[in-house]
Amino acid sequence: MTGTLSAFLCFGLTLGLRNSVLTWRLPKPLIRAEPGSVVTNGSRVTILCEGTSGAQSYYLYQDGKPGSWYRMTLMKPGNMAKFLIPFTERSHAGRYLCLYHKLHGLSEKSDTLELVVTGYYTKPILSALTSLVVTSGENMTFQCVSWERYNSFILTKEDEKFSRPQDSQYINSTGHSQALFHIGSVTVSHRGMFRCYGYKNSTYMWSEPSDPLEIHIAGQLKVAPTLLVHPGSIVSSGENVILLCQSWRQMDTFLLSKEGTAHPPLCLRSVLQTGLYQAKFSLTNVTFAYGGTYKCYSSEDSSPYMLSQPSNPVELVVSEFSGDPNSSLQEPIPTYGVERHLNVLFVIAVTLLLLLFLLTLLLLQCKHQDKRRKKAQRETIRLQLLTESAKPVTRDRGTQKSSISAAAIHEENLCKSKTILEREMSKVSVHRATGEVLGSKL
Repeated sequence: MTGTLSAFLCFGLTLGLRNSVLTWRLPKPLIRAEPGSVVTNGSRVTILCEGTSGAQSYYLYQDGKPGSWYRMTLMKPGNMAKFLIPFTERSHAGRYLCLYHKLHGLSEKSDTLELVVTGYYTKPILSALTSLVVTSGENMTFQCVSWERYNSFILTKEDEKFSRPQDSQYINSTGHSQALFHIGSVTVSHRGMFRCYGYKNSTYMWSEPSDPLEIHIAGQLKVAPTLLVHPGSIVSSGENVILLCQSWRQMDTFLLSKEGTAHPPLCLRSVLQTGLYQAKFSLTNVTFAYGGTYKCYSSEDSSPYMLSQPSNPVELVVSEFSGDPNSSLQEPIPTYGVERHLNVLFVIAVTLLLLLFLLTLLLLQCKHQDKRRKKAQRETIRLQLLTESAKPVTRDRGTQKSSISAAAIHEENLCKSKTILEREMSKVSVHRATGEVLGSKL
């Protein structure tokens, strides 16, 4: 920026906007950001400043950063200018204002634009403590929760700030931080998509956005669909149920909502059949949790969050007996759940048998290996004894005691006894033979 322009801006802004330094005080311009004032880190954003026709130049200022004046690009027919940020970063987060200049004066400064850059921390979880389908005049409460320690949470609607930041409350028992957002007396302006964010030090640098919650306002269309249930409103656990929503008037979408819950409604596109627009909501393998009161609504594509009057309520009762509860004692207990449990028990029993068989094989193998190890030890000992017995025996008893084992000495003694016994037996045989010879001579 040239020195002349800097001097002009300093003179005109620091002294003149409210003190009539220049001849005219022009009306203040409008400032906005496209696609919005809440943008993701690294995304593209354009700041627009709209003044009066005939403006010669527009200027953008980032509050809190001295000297951060930017000349904006003039757009035809001359009553608007733009400033492009192709890649948003931390330095772009903050407060902006703009003004424009004509030949004889400067405009007033615009209102402040707060540009928020998101995506710096992990996303929180947004939930509703009341139903997501409400009527005008009801109250709503949102809850924003995170495991990360945030200083504050903020609620947005359609990527724009919706409420003031709420200080974070740390819950010691669960280890998370949270904030509650109360909305009293809901109006049609509350319809749409909500998200929440958390931030720590800078109020213009937020976390990643939570998953969205869609708020629908019922009773805005002068038509009410009809809700039917098949095979009936009293069913057994494990059965399949169809809730049929119908309307004689052309509708684009049907929504099924369960009273007393904060879950998003089920949505289906309508189909024209037998002269009626309808949608079939299938509930498969129902459990006791499916029990409750259901209503359906219809909507048009032009206003998807503006719903019709509610249908007739249908109370779904899920019982372990089928048919009329008063006659349940005469009817057999359905076997859907029993068969399922028996199958599970059969699988568990087969698994246990296989484990027992494998354990038996392991024990037998260990026992066989133990026998082989003991046999090998005995064979080793026997070979050692035989080796020691084959060594020559010396007359030196002191050396003999230190060189042969007790087993070898025992073996040597046995051999000596055997030799003496054989010698005596041979003597007896000689005497007997001599006696027999003398007897024959006599």
